Formats: sequence, C-alpha cells, structure tokens
Amino acid sequence: MLKIDGLEHLTLAKPQEQAVWDARARILWGDTPEKVAPMLAEAGLSSNQIDLITIVLRSERAQIVRQVGMRNTIVGGAMLGGAILAMIAIGLIADDTVVKGMAKVFAMLMVVAGIGLFILIKGALRLMQGADHRGPAETASDE
Repeated sequence: MLKIDGLEHLTLAKPQEQAVWDARARILWGDTPEKVAPMLAEAGLSSNQIDLITIVLRSERAQIVRQVGMRNTIVGGAMLGGAILAMIAIGLIADDTVVKGMAKVFAMLMVVAGIGLFILIKGALRLMQGADHRGPAETASDE
C-alpha cells in the first residue's frame, strides 16, 4: 500500500508501487509529468491512474517548494532586518570615533544584509512559483 497522501486507496502490485515511488522522486527533482508518465505506463498503470498519480505528486511538490519558500522568506527577512537594525543601533548609540573603528563590523553587517536579501528574494520566488519552480523541491532539512 502506498503511503503518499492522496494515493493510499490505490492497490498496486509491487513493480507498480516501485514505479510510483520512482515517479515521485523524479517529480520532486523537477521532472515533468509528461516525462514520468511513460515510466508509469510501462509498469502497467492505466491512464486514469497515471493522471491521478501525477496530479497528487505535483501537488506534493508544490507544497514542499512553498514550505521551503516560506522558510527562506522568514530566514532572509530576519537576517536583513536584524542587520539593518544592528547598523541603526550602532549608528545611534556610538559616537563618531567608535563608528570609525567599527568599519569591519559595518562591512560584516552589510554582507549579512545582502545574503538575507538574496535568501528573502529566493524564498518569495518559490512561494509564487510552487510546482512550477525549476530544479529539485528541497525538503525542510535541505539547504
């Protein structure tokens, strides 16, 4: 029995079940349903089953991409916001002599802000693209 949300009700033979798991892996890594369908057909699945499987797997891919996108958006926003707040705090608290001596700290904060902006944009794009995102759908433990 398949333990994939939305496909639990399908009763498949072992080779067909293995083909579904292979299709899942390929779709999560960015293959289109059109590339995966022939492999499922070779395993003896009907066109209705193939359609259902590819719809469910694309939906799972979209969910994973959006989860990673949300995480990236939050992490990138925190990095960017934290770096900006630290620069503002240092600028408000410190006098001119201390600020001049903290050029390396400001440079490091600028790098953190830049990386945070990059991660924030990357996450926002993933949120918008969902299943249409190119490349692998990274899991929450990746990156």
